Amino acid sequence: VRETIRTYLATPNLSRIFATHLALQLFYAFMIIYTPVYLSKYIGFSWGEIGIMFTIMLLPFALFELPIGKLADKKYGEKEILTIGLVIMGLSTLVMSFVSVKSFILWTALLFITRTGASFVEITSDSFFFKQVSTANTDEISIYRTTRPLAFIIAPLIATLALQFVPYHYIFMIVGIIVILATHWSLALKDTL
Repeated sequence: VRETIRTYLATPNLSRIFATHLALQLFYAFMIIYTPVYLSKYIGFSWGEIGIMFTIMLLPFALFELPIGKLADKKYGEKEILTIGLVIMGLSTLVMSFVSVKSFILWTALLFITRTGASFVEITSDSFFFKQVSTANTDEISIYRTTRPLAFIIAPLIATLALQFVPYHYIFMIVGIIVILATHWSLALKDTL
């Protein structure tokens, strides 16, 4: 593990894409844990309404990942699309902190936009990472895959601390800021095209 971490630290593109992917996984962890509770308890949606909203919210992964992946591979490179995805994801998540009305259409659209950004980030971060490694780099791949469980440890710790000082809806502001700050790493990547 130490040797693999040293490899990441010595290879800027690996450490930067790891940090960017961790931001995506933190976004997922926060949203999976805190959004349903917020929509039900604070906004007042029924679980049936939330189920429909979440079904629509997940459509960008089916609609956009293939065409975005092709654009990243053949025309633009991952860096630009990854950064655009982070900005979309971050800004739309920030907006969630300021929406308190019970509007099915508004919340569904907002959640759809967050996942549009996430779909851009997911496909381009994986594409970029796997262009940096080969089948011989199993240790580097394993460390990259730890971003998900790591995020599910970090997110509740951040939320627990934050909720001592801010109202529940500001969780989304914290997530949005984390995601927008990840553009620092995405913009520093050396693009593949």
